[in-house]
Amino acid sequence: MGVCVNMDKRVLWSMRDFLLRDQNEHAAFLFAEICNENARTVFIIKDYYPILNKVSENSPYGFSLDENAQSRIIKRACDTGFSLVEVHSHPLTKKGTAFSSYDLQGLSEFVPYVWWRLKRRPYLALVFGQTDYDALVWRRSPSYPERLDGIIVGNDLLLPTNKTVLRGLNINKTYGRRSKV
Repeated sequence: MGVCVNMDKRVLWSMRDFLLRDQNEHAAFLFAEICNENARTVFIIKDYYPILNKVSENSPYGFSLDENAQSRIIKRACDTGFSLVEVHSHPLTKKGTAFSSYDLQGLSEFVPYVWWRLKRRPYLALVFGQTDYDALVWRRSPSYPERLDGIIVGNDLLLPTNKTVLRGLNINKTYGRRSKV
């Protein structure tokens, strides 16, 4: 039983060009139809929404989405019945892309909220570096992310680094803990 993303090549390259256009972190949301095939969950990408000037903080080291943008994105997912795929960049990472502790803290707060608002629809987060990407998926619980098998583009399967999971981080503990900043 695994999870994968099915994405058109044009969407993937357009998204990567947008995310890695300079040395700042950028973000986008993808809207996905969920299909269960042979015990595998497939996120079929239907639409792409780049975040333009919607961040309350933007630097090479992080960003946070303003509340109005969050509301519009979640409303659109509610209205269409799609799941959300959050995508952002770590443009200074050349190899071995992984979620930062800042990313994990933000996801620990945002995922349960989206999970509730979207009536338990699966949620996926992707982070792209210059040459690779990492991913986390929430399909059974907003507290316990799983790894992604890969992104299917045509006949190719693009594998994630899985560095967030493999670096020894206990993501379940990280998500159970909330810290004040």
